[in-house]
Amino acid sequence: MPKATHSSPETLYHHWRKGDASAGQALAQRFTDWYFAIASTRLGEEAGDVPFRAACKKFSKGVASVDDARRLLGWAHGIAVKQIHATTATGRVGDGDLSNNFSRKASPKQILLKARAALPHEMHLLENAYLGRPVADLQQVLNARYQVKNWLRTHLDLPFKVLPNKPDPDCAPMVLYEAGRLANEAEDTTFELYMLADVEVCQDVAEFAHFAIALRGGLPGEIPAAGRVRQAVSQAPAEPAPLPAAAKRAEAAPAPAPQPSAPIRPVEHVSTAGLKAVVRPPPPPTGRVQVNDDQPAGAQSNVAFLAVAMVVVAVVLVGIYWMMSGGSG
Repeated sequence: MPKATHSSPETLYHHWRKGDASAGQALAQRFTDWYFAIASTRLGEEAGDVPFRAACKKFSKGVASVDDARRLLGWAHGIAVKQIHATTATGRVGDGDLSNNFSRKASPKQILLKARAALPHEMHLLENAYLGRPVADLQQVLNARYQVKNWLRTHLDLPFKVLPNKPDPDCAPMVLYEAGRLANEAEDTTFELYMLADVEVCQDVAEFAHFAIALRGGLPGEIPAAGRVRQAVSQAPAEPAPLPAAAKRAEAAPAPAPQPSAPIRPVEHVSTAGLKAVVRPPPPPTGRVQVNDDQPAGAQSNVAFLAVAMVVVAVVLVGIYWMMSGGSG
């Protein structure tokens, strides 16, 4: 099997159907991470937990019945959308200040206010975009998003992992997706399927989810004006100098570090122990399973044996009847 992170979901599914158990495990992890990212960015980690688990459970029960890889993605995405809309009619919360392990249990809005003070130009772009105001250059906003993430990791020690040196222009719609500002549900679907195809994009959305929700509803205070933004940028250094580790911890101090009982949950770890409902495809189908993938091969063997036995009994009964008829004649 090719490396899981470089394989499409369809490829993993194809290998699993041919009997590759490791492909099945990679497929399970891919869909678990994807469902977690969608639920978290739309609803927040806490409110999204029920639809996340429900989607995983339904996927696990039904994936063996999908006999064509071309149907897999649409079927799986429909599960997520249905579970999310069962939680909220709009499919997305409009605001929130929801702390989680990616914010070190601190308020995302208060954290973003610190970023506003340090990076007024970048935060000006982000805040206006997430509030739904016109965006002249999506790529510029995407670049600002990563600059803010980098500052938060460097100065507040937030555990972000996805920080590309050169943001991919194909990811520019991410900002509108996180803001809930794409034109319609069909465009949301298109981007969410793109997340499934790209493991790094999926993790990026998941780890920034609570900050996106905070930006959707707006931050306290006034967004830096465009004139002050340009002045602030001209006076600021191009790159903030890294602080020593001790200084970074003293400056940040947003909240006590998470205890071992509540480990940070980056996307690649969401299906570890502690989650009861994760995607778990059944063992790879064997060559004996032809009629129904949900029926155990042993059960099918028993059915076949009973059918043969019934035929034999019927033949014997016909023979006895014939002999009795011949004798009486």
